[in-house]
Amino acid sequence: MLRTKELFDKNEYFKETYEKAEKVFAVNTPKDMEFLDIKYDEDYIRHLENQADKMKDVSDYFILIGVGGSNGAARSVIEGLKLSDIKTIYAGNFLSPIQMRDILNLISNSDVCINVIAKNFKTIEPGSHFRMIREMMSKIYTKAELEKRIAVTGTPGELLKRIGEAEGYFVLDFEENVGGRFSAFSNVGIFPIIMAGGDIRSYFKGRDDMIERIAKDPKELLTYVAYRNSNFKAGKDIEILSSFDPRFEYFNKWWVQLFGESEGTNDTGIYPDSMLFSEDLHSMGQYIQAGKQIFMETFLRIRNYPDIEIFESNIDDDFDYLNGKNFAQINRAMEEATIKAHTERNIPAYLFEIDDLDEYHFGQLYTFFLMAVLVSARVMDLSPFEQYGVEAYKNNMFKRLRGLNE
Repeated sequence: MLRTKELFDKNEYFKETYEKAEKVFAVNTPKDMEFLDIKYDEDYIRHLENQADKMKDVSDYFILIGVGGSNGAARSVIEGLKLSDIKTIYAGNFLSPIQMRDILNLISNSDVCINVIAKNFKTIEPGSHFRMIREMMSKIYTKAELEKRIAVTGTPGELLKRIGEAEGYFVLDFEENVGGRFSAFSNVGIFPIIMAGGDIRSYFKGRDDMIERIAKDPKELLTYVAYRNSNFKAGKDIEILSSFDPRFEYFNKWWVQLFGESEGTNDTGIYPDSMLFSEDLHSMGQYIQAGKQIFMETFLRIRNYPDIEIFESNIDDDFDYLNGKNFAQINRAMEEATIKAHTERNIPAYLFEIDDLDEYHFGQLYTFFLMAVLVSARVMDLSPFEQYGVEAYKNNMFKRLRGLNE
């Protein structure tokens, strides 16, 4: 179960931002959050599971082609839980020739299947990777084999889905009312998780329980939104998501994209960043503790860990104070020490704690933060669905590539 704890003093802006968040939640929730109402019946889930089984039966590797929101949520779950029904390789997230060389070598020497995901199929990273991977596969497999190995997730009527239908691939809808970074509970997020062996029913249960919990009492959601926005008004321009377990690496990336793209517009917005402790305490910990105080910090930690006891040493290594302890105790001591040090520096903080890292709790975390970012952006008088800033580099790149052709 997800638990939250306030670790900040309410400043002069808290009451007004909380009251605004209440109004936003009451007015905007139905239309803003319709993507959370996507429901797949049991027959459809079994349909996806059957297709995943067919693809895994003929493959050693699963190549997931997408960028940003098209694979962020799935990657967080797959990598965070070390799901291993099939080894997942990620493509379409960079334009590195070295990465492409390695992927082509993999295809030449292994049996692979792929899922390419794109909202409108105009983004060059997944588009170029799908072309290269598809053509390489076509040199190895027959057309009938390709149909067994390629899944396409595209918007109805758009080019990617039309290609998938024309070529006889397994085709899934990228629902039109779902943006990439909001796609955790759509075909975009769930089919790769199913491919990797995730418990998708538990994942949806986490979502549904969190929706019900917030509908009954939105106070903790509104408090988190008010915490962010009131501290932003007070000059805290950066929110750091600080996690105490390396399995949160890709969840942190998903969270940064979610808030960065949803609030970074109109020359405003809280800048989202993330840290993985304790490693980052030995680098950015110095700046957080002693640098310019422009931060608020949201902590994410796990309650339950396996009991890994510390070995006693046969040599005098000066660590005998660890005798009789285990790594869960050490990690918790680091967590508490970090929170204490940072809050004593007057860094406002908010704590999220989950019992375990599993599909259910991923479903809870995704739902809470998806709802929070929508309310938070509206409190700032921003549209959470805008991302026109991403187009600037794309337009410049297209001009350069067309210039090369000319």
